[in-house]
Amino acid sequence: YTLGLAIPFGAKTVQAPVSQPIPEPVVVLDGDNDGVVDAEDKCLTTPAGVEVDASGCEIVPEPVDLGIVFETDSDMIKDNELSKIDEFVAYLKKVPSSNVKLEAHTDSVGNANYNLGLSQRRADSVKAKLISMGIENSRIEAVGYGESQPKVTNDTAQNRQINRRVTAKIVK
Repeated sequence: YTLGLAIPFGAKTVQAPVSQPIPEPVVVLDGDNDGVVDAEDKCLTTPAGVEVDASGCEIVPEPVDLGIVFETDSDMIKDNELSKIDEFVAYLKKVPSSNVKLEAHTDSVGNANYNLGLSQRRADSVKAKLISMGIENSRIEAVGYGESQPKVTNDTAQNRQINRRVTAKIVK
């Protein structure tokens, strides 16, 4: 029995397309919106806008040693130190979203309270220089630590000079 459809000799029959099931949408959760999916995120509650590593944890920048050293009992920036500040200012201008925390230190010669004040004056001195070079005051925090955080022991003149320094931490 035929349906009465005539297929000419040599014609090909075409089969109707088979419909494919529509896949379910894949839901990828990133609860803290840091760009790392929750299944791979080891720090599920990083604040918005914080730079994170591949595991979703905040990247905490290392302090930048500006290499600025001071003479004993001085907060004056020496002329040969200015090129170091120029480089740092160029970076801060290139990344205007970053702020800086200046951390100043002294050696252990003298009174600890005096050294604390001296280190603050050193931090303020570098801050003033950054401001004079176009970095906004609101982007800079200056803190003096006195002799409380030596980089090396204070047992030689060379080591004491290393400890009379200002470092910078980039903060967002």
